Amino acid sequence: MNDKDYNKLIKDYEKLHYSRPDIYIMDYRDGFLTRSEKVQARKLLDQNKEDGIRILLTWLGMNSGYYEYKYYKAFKNHDMEMLNNALYETALIEHLDCICDPGYDHAFFAFVVIPQILAANVPDRIEKLIPKENGPANNGYNAGPCIVNLLMAVWYGDENQKEMATEQAERFLNKKITLIERGYIDSYLGFLKKDPQMINEGLVELCQGKKKNRDSAEDAFTRGFSVEAHGVYNLAHWVYNGELEKDVVMPDEPNFCQDLAIYQKERNYRHGELYSEYPDNLEIYKTMLKTEPPVMHLTLPVRKKCTLDVKRFEKELIEEIIRNM
Repeated sequence: MNDKDYNKLIKDYEKLHYSRPDIYIMDYRDGFLTRSEKVQARKLLDQNKEDGIRILLTWLGMNSGYYEYKYYKAFKNHDMEMLNNALYETALIEHLDCICDPGYDHAFFAFVVIPQILAANVPDRIEKLIPKENGPANNGYNAGPCIVNLLMAVWYGDENQKEMATEQAERFLNKKITLIERGYIDSYLGFLKKDPQMINEGLVELCQGKKKNRDSAEDAFTRGFSVEAHGVYNLAHWVYNGELEKDVVMPDEPNFCQDLAIYQKERNYRHGELYSEYPDNLEIYKTMLKTEPPVMHLTLPVRKKCTLDVKRFEKELIEEIIRNM
């Protein structure tokens, strides 16, 4: 990103704000925090801790639109520490939001949560989301199972899974898939083959695919910052003891923040701190964010298909939050 790219990002967010100020806020205090206070967190917890925490977790996930404000603020101030903190807090919120049932197995994490976890440098969360014992994914959206199976093969180094994931990936690369899907597959397959050139090509595809993505969850601002590419770029530090790190190149793309990548590398890829300062009456949010989520299990198969066991995840998560209160 150069100054022109930063300025475009800032203007894109401000245009979105003028069209939907209720979503694209300009004041975090009057936005998320004020609305959160109206939920009356303490009153909810006094009535019933389990039900109160469940409501507050849902509320936290429902306000995910405020992620963009945090990024906007960091880009506007050209503050990489703030951006790193925003990525970290967003990753924690997305992980807590796994109480919602997507109807898929761990293939669901190909496109959500894991990209954020890697971009924020919280690698210990990977084994919580896609534990080895859950086995290969086979129930997800489009190339989702293929992408997660490749990542698991890289992460765990299981030879049987490597062979299966490679064959699955090569089949998908011969299909009509989105550029983002191709970017993930090329990147992860490159890691599996220890082929830096393939990883670098995949990173460019991720950036370019993000710019072209017209999914309803994307807007002009999010297309200008590829969290996905940052996650894959950081993966080079976390696998194979960093063996490939020196050969994986920062993409020279307008939606890849080279300043952020340099900042994270200089800090030896340590994750940031919480972006938000929660007042005393919202201390429960800080407790929730600091709570280590449980492992994500799968339900028993129905017609050979499993789904994420979000009920068990929610129960164990709430119990852990209460222990930390």
